[in-house]
Amino acid sequence: MIFGIGIDCEEIARIEKLCNETEFLDRFFTEDEKKLFSKKQNSVQSVAANFCAKEAFSKAIGTGFRGFSFKDIEILRDDLGKPYINLYNSLKKYSDENYIHISLTHTKSIASAYVVMERK
Repeated sequence: MIFGIGIDCEEIARIEKLCNETEFLDRFFTEDEKKLFSKKQNSVQSVAANFCAKEAFSKAIGTGFRGFSFKDIEILRDDLGKPYINLYNSLKKYSDENYIHISLTHTKSIASAYVVMERK
């Protein structure tokens, strides 16, 4: 049974401007996410897609960003490049109780993410 659905999109240019602010990456992304970005050729697009995924997740659980931080949601990729979500602190219960499906996409100008939460 579907528990929640969330979607978000961002303009790459907006995220690129934010990336020029040194605290942006440190404030919103985990160390492992920052390592992922440094390996990607299209780093700004990857940052934007991860940011979208965090927003989409917050919409899927229906709370927005209340009671947790952006770093409590970590978006990584498996060996084949498929994205997955790690949840920490008060959000951990959502991965214990649900399957979390995520899809990311981007062009040169727009990034988007879609999250579906399905009860286990």
